[in-house]
Parts: sequence; structure tokens; C-alpha cells
Amino acid sequence: MNPKGEERKWVAECQDCPTTKDEEYGHEVKAAWEFPGGRDGAKQAEQFAARHRARRGHNVRLLSSMTMTFDLYDNPGLQYVLGLGDAGDNIGLQR
Repeated sequence: MNPKGEERKWVAECQDCPTTKDEEYGHEVKAAWEFPGGRDGAKQAEQFAARHRARRGHNVRLLSSMTMTFDLYDNPGLQYVLGLGDAGDNIGLQR
């Protein structure tokens, strides 16, 4: 089970802006802005955070984020553990 690809990015997350509710899971989501990975993206994120702090007086965190995609359907053991396939049929989960 190898990752099919990864995406690196920088995220500026404001701790003081109003949050929204995630429709699927119901948790509060903080306001966030994404920038490309690498040095240029880091500079853009830092500049954005500085402007947001100056204009709004808000606390902004800079985070590095990496998203990886896996193909779960090539591994029967993992499908069973996650309740997919035959195991999912028994507990009502759908693909």
C-alpha cells in the first residue's frame, strides 16, 4: 500500500476569526488560507499572516501540511479493519 501522491502546502490558520461548522463531522473549523509548499509559499504565508495580524489584530498560526492519498481497495486486510468490503456490508457502511 504505497501512497499515490502527496501534496505539501503552507496553511495560515486564524485563531480569532469566526469558525464554521463542518457539515460532515460537526466540529468547528477555523478560518484558514492555503499557500503552495516550498520557500515561496512560506514567504507568501508569512506575509499574509503579518498583514492579517496588523489589520485585524488576530493571532495567526503558520502550519506545514502534507496530504497523502492511498488506495485502500488493493489491501483486503486493511479493508476489513476499516469496515469496508465484506466487513462493511455487515455493519452497514458503503463505499
